[in-house]
Amino acid sequence: MNVAARFLELLAAQGDRPAIREPNGAVVTFAEIRRQALGLARLLRERGFREGDPAVIQVPTGAVFTVTQLAVGINGGVSVLIEPGFSDALYRDRVAAARSKWLLVHPLVLWANRIPGARNFLARRGQLVPEVLPETADLRRVVLSKRLLREAETAFDEKLPVADLSPRADSAIIFTGGSTGQPKGVRLSHGSIARIVTNVGGIASASRTRTYIADNPQQVVFGLVFGNEILVARGPMKKRAAYILGLLREGKAGAYFGAPYVWMEMMEQAGANRGQLSDDLRAVYLGGAPVTPEFLRRMRAWLHPETRIVLIYGMTEAGPVATVPAEEKLAWTGEGDFVGRVVPGIDVTRKENGELVVSGEALFTGYVGGAERDPLAGFDTGDLGDIRTAADGGKELVLRGRIKDMIIRGGINIYPATLEDGIRAVRDAAGRPVFREIAMVGLWDAAAEDEVVVVAWQPIAGTTPPDDATLLRLVSAATGPNAAPDHLLRVDDMPVMGRLSKVDKRALRELAAARFGLAVAPRGQTTV
Repeated sequence: MNVAARFLELLAAQGDRPAIREPNGAVVTFAEIRRQALGLARLLRERGFREGDPAVIQVPTGAVFTVTQLAVGINGGVSVLIEPGFSDALYRDRVAAARSKWLLVHPLVLWANRIPGARNFLARRGQLVPEVLPETADLRRVVLSKRLLREAETAFDEKLPVADLSPRADSAIIFTGGSTGQPKGVRLSHGSIARIVTNVGGIASASRTRTYIADNPQQVVFGLVFGNEILVARGPMKKRAAYILGLLREGKAGAYFGAPYVWMEMMEQAGANRGQLSDDLRAVYLGGAPVTPEFLRRMRAWLHPETRIVLIYGMTEAGPVATVPAEEKLAWTGEGDFVGRVVPGIDVTRKENGELVVSGEALFTGYVGGAERDPLAGFDTGDLGDIRTAADGGKELVLRGRIKDMIIRGGINIYPATLEDGIRAVRDAAGRPVFREIAMVGLWDAAAEDEVVVVAWQPIAGTTPPDDATLLRLVSAATGPNAAPDHLLRVDDMPVMGRLSKVDKRALRELAAARFGLAVAPRGQTTV
């Protein structure tokens, strides 16, 4: 089994139809993606790429990324996907944890690394560029230049054999959130991804359309599998939101899977007199962060009455778990967050402590460096909730909170426990420790419809700490921009609990909420 083989068949069936339209207007056809992927796979083999090789893909969302990931899959390799935006040390740890043998790099990413200060300049403008590690005997680097892609077209071999693998073989490793020590690299097998694609297809089947906006690589693949023309959106969030808003106003998109924070930005850019979007937009799929009823009502008023809104609750380890139409979510009057009906192929049970446990063929096969797991065995989600029985016997879920200490901001999972040691180690300009103790918590900003990050800090007795601006800069450097704090909270006595005197984060949240006018974050959709 190899999901790349099935993808190649689907591309062949679509022929010369437009497949991906880049933000600059360039169009790549299904046939071109297929030819370039087979040609690139051949070139990589000639350079020594072997079955099972993990390859870090450092390429922006779009046609080149899709070609590259497909070429890796054709060769039986493992695509390693690492979010930029945390620290360079964390990025290097993840490359090493995945035992990566290849760096497949876009020329612009390499350019930003070679020009002094370019990455920091771009980061200040919201464009996050990963560090490109030096090539070694154990880590080969390939620059995906226009010249190489032209060579790939020439090297196209219709009869190039596709690696035949076990359904349990790794297809991708996806690192989520901020992690050190034991990076949360989620291993997805070919069997898992095949089932996830099936589940996504079931969700989207009621609103099939020909054009689909995608702003991350997974959504590009899903759209192409279903024969859509993909309108790629990328870049800093404000710029990306403006581009998507333009597509929607011009009636060019039939569907969009996006995070709530992107919609919030689009509504702010559109202004109070934004009018109603047309019915050319057939479906909106929301996931990646909590969605409140207030936010959903604002969206519903902006979208055409015929536009279908579907909310998806899921996680990287399983893909979609449950879905709910906006109308049903808004009609919910009970306690908790109603996230809808469990998708076919996924089963959910509940532990005595209220934690939800999911299982099914779509589930991951383990974390990088961890034990192998059976997808059909239960996975503890960290979400607390209830399971209801629908009229037809199906299962429905209501979330009631989380066990895991996780913050979801801007669609990014942030794990405080794995970042706090780096903050504690911060030194001032003279090399002296700054903090006696720190703790990171998340709170809800109702105006932004998103969580915010608060770092509470206790000064070292008898010292004069740096000013607030310097502290914010030092802490942000330790966390990277994806986890940089929105607020710093000085506490002269860190609240603790229990006989081990652990930091009492509940008390910190109450202190921070009162100080900054925030609230405890509602828990709803998690990352898909």
